Amino acid sequence: GCAKVSDQAVKAIVESIEGSEHLEKLKLSFGECSSLTNQGIKYIEGYLTRSRGLRHVEINFNDCPGVSAEQLQSLKEVGSSIEYLSISGRNP
Repeated sequence: GCAKVSDQAVKAIVESIEGSEHLEKLKLSFGECSSLTNQGIKYIEGYLTRSRGLRHVEINFNDCPGVSAEQLQSLKEVGSSIEYLSISGRNP
């Protein structure tokens, strides 16, 4: 898994792509990230809210025990205007 990926790491990822004006496709996989919490998802949510050019987004949060189903639903709602949106997440 990716036990070392934390909310701060997600924040750094978001900050690094923030200025990418021509980014149309975003694909991230955080499967088995035991250190990731709802706060990390909120950073992504904020990015999706501000992003204008994204057309295709796929993000995997499978087996991330710190991420709630409610937070994933919120992320889906924020990204609902994106042409293709796939947010997956399940916990054992």
